[in-house]
Amino acid sequence: MMSMPRATIGDIFNPRERGRWMGLIMGVFGVSTIIGPALGGFITDNWSWHWVFYINMPVALIALGLVIYALPSVRTDHHHHIDWWGSLTLAAFLVPVLLAVTWGGSTYAWGSWREIGLFAFSAAMLLLFLFNESRAEEPIIALEFFRNGTFSSTMIVTLMVSMSMFAVMLVLPIYVQGVLGMNAENSGYLLTPMMLSFIVTSIAGGQIITCTGKYKALVFIGGLVMVLGSLLLTRLTVSSHWSEVMVDMVVLGVGIGSLMPAMGVIVQNLFPYRVLGTVNATQQMGNSLGGAIASPILGTVLATSFAALLPKRLPLALQKMFALLTPAQRKAFSDPQGIISVPGQNAIHQQFKALGPQGEALFRSFIHAVRSALTASIRELFWVGLGFAVLALLGTFLIREVQLKQQEFYQEGGAEGR
Repeated sequence: MMSMPRATIGDIFNPRERGRWMGLIMGVFGVSTIIGPALGGFITDNWSWHWVFYINMPVALIALGLVIYALPSVRTDHHHHIDWWGSLTLAAFLVPVLLAVTWGGSTYAWGSWREIGLFAFSAAMLLLFLFNESRAEEPIIALEFFRNGTFSSTMIVTLMVSMSMFAVMLVLPIYVQGVLGMNAENSGYLLTPMMLSFIVTSIAGGQIITCTGKYKALVFIGGLVMVLGSLLLTRLTVSSHWSEVMVDMVVLGVGIGSLMPAMGVIVQNLFPYRVLGTVNATQQMGNSLGGAIASPILGTVLATSFAALLPKRLPLALQKMFALLTPAQRKAFSDPQGIISVPGQNAIHQQFKALGPQGEALFRSFIHAVRSALTASIRELFWVGLGFAVLALLGTFLIREVQLKQQEFYQEGGAEGR
């Protein structure tokens, strides 16, 4: 679904014109990213988190109707072969490794037979996938694409940008809820500054690419600004104001918005029309894979770091009480997601009230320790996000400037009926 709009743009416009429309596609993505978290926060606060999933069904039906009604078909003389084995082995590689990094260190120990088994099975499936792709008539990921240095560089940049962006989008709502004290709905709104700057820069960057036919300077500056925005986020503390968070997010959004549309234009310009769909799908997989990898790993790191730091930040009286808790109780008190939720805090508050007159003071001390431990844990993840941003910036140095074509020989793909 995410790769098809890019391929459609490639069907209609030549490489130089695509910059403008790639920017608009990224702008639409930015708008949905503003609406989604805010709507999700409102639904979670007022209805139930289950409705966060139910709300997607009518949206999907509307999208399906628009595709049936408005999307033109492009006829080709070439008969394509679907790489079923490639799809199967790719899924068999990705799903177990994502389960392993999600469960590792929390549900199961990293050295457990389950974790080792999942990683071993994924490794075997990866080898089988690569073997199949090297022999498939029309592979879903053409390995020869990676012989092109610029394509490989854009894949690295795309992966790192995605991982950095998801690192921020994963932990920032937790920070504004658990440290700044905002509710879930307002934490969704806090992503708006980043996405607004992302939208504006995506559209402006696409226009610049179309007008100049060049992209090297744009992606370098975008990578530099992204590093700056990621660095600013590492300075957040327990006492930071929400306005400081907003400024940091705007800077980060400018950097990401400069990079994302350009990556699609660059890879489409490198290869002939007949492989446009495969090129788009491969790059989109890198983008999606970044989020899929970053989310479980960073979530596990956050939970593990918070559980280790919280006991150390508690006052002496609470440390003694914490030591008397059962492992199950200690785990519940060490879950950042559960603690920052309104039901979670209300339940904990009631437990402290049961301690008598000193319960209220102990509860305030506990919440202060939670905020302190949460800030320290989140700052560690912001440093990880900064590392991804630096790798993305380094990747921009490897991207060659290739003049964007204004006319393209579409007949190479045999397309008709345009």
